[in-house]
Amino acid sequence: PSSAVGEMGDHMACIAMDWWPDNKCDYGVCPWEGSGIPVAPFTDSRLSTALSGLGNVVLRLGGTQADNITYAVGADKDIDCPGFTPTVEDGTSSSFFGGCLDETRWAEVHDFCDPELGCSLVFGINVMAGRQRPAVTYNSPCSGDWDSSNAKALIDYSAASGYQVYGFELGNEIECLSPEEYATDIRTLHGLIHDAYSATTMPMPKLIATDQISWEQDFFDELLPLVSDILDVVTWHNYPLGPGYGNDDLDTDIMTASYHDSFIATAATASKTVKGVSESMEVWMGETGGAYNSGHNETSNAFIDAFWYLESLAGFAANGHTAFCRQTFLGGNYELVDKSTLLPNPDYHALALFNKLVGSTVLSAASSDGDSVRAWASCARDPISTKTTTDEDVAMVSLVLLNYAEEEAEVSLEGLSISTDMPRSDYVLTADELHSRVAKLNGAELLVDPATGELPAYTPVTVDDPSSAVTLPPQSYAMVVIGVDAASAPLCKP
Repeated sequence: PSSAVGEMGDHMACIAMDWWPDNKCDYGVCPWEGSGIPVAPFTDSRLSTALSGLGNVVLRLGGTQADNITYAVGADKDIDCPGFTPTVEDGTSSSFFGGCLDETRWAEVHDFCDPELGCSLVFGINVMAGRQRPAVTYNSPCSGDWDSSNAKALIDYSAASGYQVYGFELGNEIECLSPEEYATDIRTLHGLIHDAYSATTMPMPKLIATDQISWEQDFFDELLPLVSDILDVVTWHNYPLGPGYGNDDLDTDIMTASYHDSFIATAATASKTVKGVSESMEVWMGETGGAYNSGHNETSNAFIDAFWYLESLAGFAANGHTAFCRQTFLGGNYELVDKSTLLPNPDYHALALFNKLVGSTVLSAASSDGDSVRAWASCARDPISTKTTTDEDVAMVSLVLLNYAEEEAEVSLEGLSISTDMPRSDYVLTADELHSRVAKLNGAELLVDPATGELPAYTPVTVDDPSSAVTLPPQSYAMVVIGVDAASAPLCKP
């Protein structure tokens, strides 16, 4: 691992929350009750514990309904701010108008996502205000110009209230705007942010766009040169597993390693495009939950889901992306935290361990059996604390290993210049079966106190012979922290 293939920075871990009301349903399944941004239990200490347990993380508030929301704050405190229609009393739906954010809820959001505790807030701005569209869908036509006055009220109020916002992003999966129209609106938002936050001592929020529904090469080829002087982050969305229901091959796709290659290859294309325009612009996967339309119960929230999520998270980090925003932290079937119990689902532990162990410098790595075992490498997240020796000739490396096969895999580490001066730390994740909602770490169930939300200690197995093979049980994954000769991984020296 002597060469770096990317720098993912300090905010690769990103989680999303959505505006959907309780009566949002797909395929006869209604998995959003009590979990949308207007009603999520931000004041419940169990949810706060789950958030802080992930470490430094970006919390992105957005989604389809973000382009409906009215902000009853600041200068617009008394604005007409309707709730969602249809209402719960009117029945279920997958298409809504309305939605309101008031000062009380905005304060609760900021209390929940505290920058001092490692949470960085990204907020999606309504780019449809003032425009006309017959339906709230990505491909619905729209006419008219953006009325940015309500966005200005929110941004001005946020700055005046001392609310630190990591970034404002404009629009969500909007297909009705040309690159030229979008560029005009991006410049308008840039001005609003700078006018409001230049008068404060807080960091300037990042300008983020456009949350396209997929990587649309022609669109970005036209847009990026128009805004490269002001845009901080380029975002795009994708749900590579297709619909949450109606896909008979969902499990097979997840458990086929090569299925995920095209998703990761698109990440490489996106990064190359963005860096070809400006080296200073970041590129993020702005929203993905694997399977769209809220995911699939007992799959998107089960152990099996890690085999697309962790593979994609590591793959995007190795291909120029500096954030990978998981839909969702709470809500839908693809949530990291169960909305009913506020207990973590298996993918929560995958992200928590990734963020704890995997550092920002991504190294070259490969598996000799890529059809069954995938391997990713990086410098360790905290090389000082993970070292058990003071030998300056030892560098710490983290490995992410996934075994897709139904048989045990012995992963040889012969390609590494392993230091024998210190033991290896193995974190091996398994479950009783792929659709289990309970993950096991080194054979022990990862259980959370249901009353307090207290998280388990992620304790590794210490391997005294660090050069020995890593044993991966059938359909399991692992993260391994190992010391290597610093000359073989000079970028990982502390």
